[in-house]
Amino acid sequence: RLREALPAGIGPIFTGNTLGFTTPVILDSESSKFEAFIAKAARLRGQGRLEALLKALAILDQGEYLPGLDSSWATQRRERFEEQAVQARLQAAQMAFTAQQYRQAEQLAEQVVAHDPYKESAWRILMRIASATGNEDGVVASYRRCKTALNELGVTPSDSTQQMFQRLRR
Repeated sequence: RLREALPAGIGPIFTGNTLGFTTPVILDSESSKFEAFIAKAARLRGQGRLEALLKALAILDQGEYLPGLDSSWATQRRERFEEQAVQARLQAAQMAFTAQQYRQAEQLAEQVVAHDPYKESAWRILMRIASATGNEDGVVASYRRCKTALNELGVTPSDSTQQMFQRLRR
């Protein structure tokens, strides 16, 4: 596939086990862009951090990493990107909530629970959003959805989730 992507005469050429090119080539990939935005977000604060996280997530939302490649290495990379994406979505949801961008915060938190319905921190964000927007029924609905998901594992929501629910209902 590399030969198809590169202009004629550039390569690739193999010398033993080493891949090379006949002229200098700058390689870029969606995965390296994703990682760069995640690293950039870690250095930033406020709206700049939120924007970097959203750019990173937009890259992953384009599709699976190396679709069709069935190797343990590719599977491990996919899993790592998914873990990073969950954390990035949680951070972005929290930041959007803090900035009173409730619709965006809700979308991000819902994406987290769609991927991992056992992630209580995302359920807590959803409860806080509902409370902040005056949606008391939404607080109860989010808590019940959380409780139902965790019940599948035979556990109940953590003390902090239960306490938040009680606090937000008052």
